[in-house]
Amino acid sequence: MHYLLNLKPRTIIWLLVLWQVVSVYLISIGVWPSSLVYVSVALCAIFIIIFDSFESSLLLVVSLPFYIIVSNPYFETLTSLRVLYAWLFIVWFVKNYKSFWQKWRETFFVWDAYIVVFLLLAAFSGLFARFPIQSIKQTLFLVNLYFLYVVVSHSVKTKAHILSLVKYSAISTGIIVLLGYVQFAATFFTTPYYFWQYWSILISKAYYGLGLSNILAYSNSWFSYSGDTQNLRMFSIMPDSHSFGLVAVFAIAFLLPFVYLYPSLWRQGKSWREIFTSKNMCIWDLVRFSGLAIILSGTRGLWVGMLPAMGLAVVAYFAKVMRPAMRKLLLSFLMIILFFVASPLINQGLNWLRVSSFEENFLDRARSIYDLEEHSNVGRLIIWKDSLKYAVIHPLGVGYGNFVVTLVNDVSSEMRFEDVASQKNLRYNLPQKFVSAHSLYLSVLVELGFVGLLVLLVGISHYLIFVGKFLWKHRLDNNFYR
Repeated sequence: MHYLLNLKPRTIIWLLVLWQVVSVYLISIGVWPSSLVYVSVALCAIFIIIFDSFESSLLLVVSLPFYIIVSNPYFETLTSLRVLYAWLFIVWFVKNYKSFWQKWRETFFVWDAYIVVFLLLAAFSGLFARFPIQSIKQTLFLVNLYFLYVVVSHSVKTKAHILSLVKYSAISTGIIVLLGYVQFAATFFTTPYYFWQYWSILISKAYYGLGLSNILAYSNSWFSYSGDTQNLRMFSIMPDSHSFGLVAVFAIAFLLPFVYLYPSLWRQGKSWREIFTSKNMCIWDLVRFSGLAIILSGTRGLWVGMLPAMGLAVVAYFAKVMRPAMRKLLLSFLMIILFFVASPLINQGLNWLRVSSFEENFLDRARSIYDLEEHSNVGRLIIWKDSLKYAVIHPLGVGYGNFVVTLVNDVSSEMRFEDVASQKNLRYNLPQKFVSAHSLYLSVLVELGFVGLLVLLVGISHYLIFVGKFLWKHRLDNNFYR
């Protein structure tokens, strides 16, 4: 016990991570009871009390891959990290409330004001929403996430803090990408149906609760379809392949700055062995695997979204705005494009390994982006059109978290949210509560009206302007922090 008390905070963080790896694994395969998550929550809560807010933030950041459900009779989808986010904020505020009130004007940014206004609009919308309790729940979910942002933004004070935060974020997202390869490799040794049922009943239940587990057992986005071909995607521990693809993008973003800390050995006269085992090359290997994960996720939205980002990087490179950084970004884009080109060979290799072979057809899936008659594209176009029509008729919105009422024609005054949300949407083969506008902006427009969308867009614009000015001011700088 004396030895444990003398351990450094970072050592304890990794011991807690090791405990979470073991416990989550054994809970997810049904060996340990799900109630043991309370032990993990308690250990992390004690750490947050003892150590400062920055070290506690690092613990929660690196714990992202282990956010399993906290078993309770009231909130089926309550995850361990949501509890710890709130606890971290409470402990931080109690420890720092005096200095916070004295300097709060100096520690918030312009976009924080728009975040607060957005949250107030979301809460206020509950007054006229058909299901006000759902509005409150959704607003509290955003507030809970904002807690972590507030603590982190007030705790990061030095360059060493920035380095540690980026490093732990890279590790956290990297673990999720690694688990994606574990999930994908598991499909090599079983038929798709048995893998599908196993993952939904055991793994997804541990992470997202019984309700979503039951739905994933008959409908999910883990499979994509190109003509008559069924394609299994990479999605890791995420509920769908789309959110996993975004995590892979974040992993690349957090990894790339480290190539500044570990420079290339190509022009230093080193041997091939030294070059290919160097830290710089290892970082690029991780970037490559994250790029391949974006392809294997089959997420067309990310593939399309890469094009304007790549275009901006090209413009910035030739305009000599942070040219070394833009070169590294363009290299990561080039890797993803090369994976597309090599996808037929990748398909052949994967099919040779699998027990049940079926083709991924990444190129066919990419071409389907522009096919307006493709099944999923048709569904998106219909719901975009319907959402715009509904927003015009209801310019003030239907209430935050109440998008479901736009999908059901007759919502009587006696119906509860659960009654409406549980109705099956035949177009998507999902309960109505899991159907969205397939657009963040359309969702906000429908739920919070034109005022809510304006607040969101102006807030994002302020952030982008701030970042743009910062990049222009430091356009000639070339280091990890820029």
